[in-house]
Amino acid sequence: MANVKQLENPSIDWAAVHNQLDRLGATCFHLERLPEGRCRITCLLPTNQQGRTHRIEAASSTEAEALRLTFAKAQEWARER
Repeated sequence: MANVKQLENPSIDWAAVHNQLDRLGATCFHLERLPEGRCRITCLLPTNQQGRTHRIEAASSTEAEALRLTFAKAQEWARER
């Protein structure tokens, strides 16, 4: 049973998360625990306009999945810039 629990909530390498946020130039990162065990991640990324940021947000049933979705959205936005 412990192995199943580990697969449902994989360990998060927070150092790697911070490195990725730094590479993206994130100016803000927020993790919010929602009702029913869900999680929402929000981060702000700089734009080409002085003083303006772009908000990226994703929610999921686990922190790991919310992070994955957030980074996928951030990378897609960065490619389109």
